[in-house]
Amino acid sequence: MEITKELLMHWLKHFAKTPYTADEEKEFEKIIDEYGEEKIIDIMIVTFAIYNNFYPTLLLYFYPTLLLYNMRQGQIKEIIEQLPDHSAFDEEEEELYKVLRDHIISTLSHSISKKG
Repeated sequence: MEITKELLMHWLKHFAKTPYTADEEKEFEKIIDEYGEEKIIDIMIVTFAIYNNFYPTLLLYFYPTLLLYNMRQGQIKEIIEQLPDHSAFDEEEEELYKVLRDHIISTLSHSISKKG
């Protein structure tokens, strides 16, 4: 499955639980352009993993709140630099990563098709 800029913009517009401005939306678009879709989905997976630890009954918790907060703090570069290195994953970690990634992309694709 492929993550696209369109899916990521949809994620921000329809999954954000925190209000954001038009300027922040433009900044998010620039972040996608600068770091690429794969880095943004990595942030989504990390967010999902963090929240799933604290709220295990939520099946899908990957809202853009953490990303928006870090944008406002000017810390996106630091977050990107701290993302896990995929080449260091063992087989089990890689499989879990792929399952989460495919689940997120599938959910966003399904959501966007319902809106369109």
